[in-house]
Amino acid sequence: MSPQQPKLPAGQWCWWVGLGAAGGLFVRIIGYLSLLEAWLLLTLPLRLREVVTTGCLPGVRSFTLLWIGWMVGAVVADVANATPLPLAARGFSRVFFLGFVCLALLPRWLAMPRRLEAFVAGTPIAHVVGLKYFRPGTSTIDGVAIDAANLGWANWTNYFVLSLVMAAIARLWRWSPCACAALAASAGGINLVMGSRSAGATQLVAAAVMPFFMGRRLAERGFSGGRFTAIVVTFVVGAIAIAMLYGTLAAGGTLGDKAREKYDRQRAAKGGLLVGGRAEFFVGLSTALDRPLLGHGSWPADTGEAIERAARRFGLEIEDTSARDPHVPAIIPTHSAVVGAWVEHGIMGAIFWLAMLWLLIRNTPRAVHLLPESTGLVVFSAPALVWTIFFSPIPPRAASAIVLVPLLVIQVRHLQSRARSGMAATS
Repeated sequence: MSPQQPKLPAGQWCWWVGLGAAGGLFVRIIGYLSLLEAWLLLTLPLRLREVVTTGCLPGVRSFTLLWIGWMVGAVVADVANATPLPLAARGFSRVFFLGFVCLALLPRWLAMPRRLEAFVAGTPIAHVVGLKYFRPGTSTIDGVAIDAANLGWANWTNYFVLSLVMAAIARLWRWSPCACAALAASAGGINLVMGSRSAGATQLVAAAVMPFFMGRRLAERGFSGGRFTAIVVTFVVGAIAIAMLYGTLAAGGTLGDKAREKYDRQRAAKGGLLVGGRAEFFVGLSTALDRPLLGHGSWPADTGEAIERAARRFGLEIEDTSARDPHVPAIIPTHSAVVGAWVEHGIMGAIFWLAMLWLLIRNTPRAVHLLPESTGLVVFSAPALVWTIFFSPIPPRAASAIVLVPLLVIQVRHLQSRARSGMAATS
């Protein structure tokens, strides 16, 4: 078990809270960069050597190689598809900053995980400030609409509640894991009532599996195979039960007429709720299969044929929702991190996100003894990462770092622990 971490001085705490807020506030520099990314870019000469050193650490090298492979895949895809330079630059920078932000934050959080706690505490501030300032808007490059940020009040509330709960769990886990589970369940219930099914479901599943990560003796002994199996079963059964509960509430009108109409429409779709609610996944999958190795280039424009091809290929009735909502980006819809990366940048983009899924599976159980104070945050984020990989777009880079960097910290500590054990055995 990791030793108790020292407290952050007040000045450092405020600095890291500010960095967390900066990760969710944006400025326009060709594309949109968060203030955190802009700051990292300005200080790149000062931290380049540290980032390179961090990327070569045991436990991080595979992440670095996969990230580099994705960047190479992005360049090759854009060249092969003659992607307009502004779109190619935006696509490459999105991949570059995802890995760069993670590698820049990793050594700081590895040395003192309390910095992660402070960083997460800054995310609610970004949602409040972003209502008026430093908010990404909608732009058009070469006829492709991108960066739609008209979320609406309900979605803003969902994201704000999520950020508050994450900040509270990051802070409270070491004192009261049961309170953290209750917070996760409450947030899940609020999101379901407000119509955000995916957020509500992932938070309720997180609350259901949190008890498996509680207990001092568990932190000392680690996970057994039986406990891991129980978590997987709880994860699957919980997801099914929540889906059934939502269906009952929505169909009965408990969640309002709008939720009932949406549920009835999606349930009536050929293929059921998954096709009705995440038709973009099948559109993206079909498009990716057309060019599985190279991809279609960054921000590929939707000519209107992608949905028709997907419907023919999979024998499904897929409704084109973009005509009803002017804020939906006019690019090939995917609504999936892995499929979206595959569509744009080919097989290397897909491999990266599948590897992140494996990173999650391997290292979440290790959190209890290798990153005990942040275990609640890791567990709370795990179902959301699984959902995002398959059924949600790639989140902003700072949000991705909050989920991915703790997993890398755990992996580094695991390999360091094994190395110390090997040295002790041979001495």
